[in-house]
Amino acid sequence: MARRQHKQETQLWTAIRAIQAICGFATLISLFTAFKGFVLMGIQDDDTYRPAQMNHFFLVIAAYSSFVYGTLYLICVTLWKRLTPDILLERIYDGVLAIGYLVAGILFAPKMNCNLGMYCNCTSVQATGVFTFFNFALSIVALILSFVTKKIPSHPDSLENLVPRGNYGRAPSPTPFDIIRPEVNRKKKGKTQPSPRLDDDDTDNLVPRGHFGSVRGSNLADLMKLQRDDTAIDHLEARPPNAGFI
Repeated sequence: MARRQHKQETQLWTAIRAIQAICGFATLISLFTAFKGFVLMGIQDDDTYRPAQMNHFFLVIAAYSSFVYGTLYLICVTLWKRLTPDILLERIYDGVLAIGYLVAGILFAPKMNCNLGMYCNCTSVQATGVFTFFNFALSIVALILSFVTKKIPSHPDSLENLVPRGNYGRAPSPTPFDIIRPEVNRKKKGKTQPSPRLDDDDTDNLVPRGHFGSVRGSNLADLMKLQRDDTAIDHLEARPPNAGFI
């Protein structure tokens, strides 16, 4: 059941992003063909110009973003399955896109009555307004579905970067007094205490841990020094109790 639901949600998001890409591209085409070009008279300039306002630039940015993101989603997420979009970034993207389309649609709505006459293509102007509000509704639907079908993890380490908990790292270094006079400890405690080893990691009591990066590895030089100290301790413990030092 869970696998079937996940497949349905994947197909739903693929359809939404595909429609966003198509509508974004259609908005760009309709906007570029909405206004006819004209030539400035009385100056040495043969270029063709088109009327544009500030809201047209915002609409172009929003439509281009819809087209690019929808296309990348279909290629990288649906077809290649190489990337997984971040849920929070997706919600921010859909929210900003909805606001941009809403503002651009409100500003562009008065032009849908084709009051520019011969300088505009009435069909393209009206199509641009319709696509603008349709893209706004599509962004709102995507934002609502994100809150319904997706959940942001409480902590990133709850799903990844899990490191087992244990006594990793460099063991406590023996003091010089322990290296030179091991028999003193024997007199005080009745027997010689085993020296700390590098493999004393308590692997029987490992539990998952999520704070990635807090396990600090020992420096190679420190490990080599500790190994030499342990070798010296083992050599001293192997000598007879009454043996002297030269």
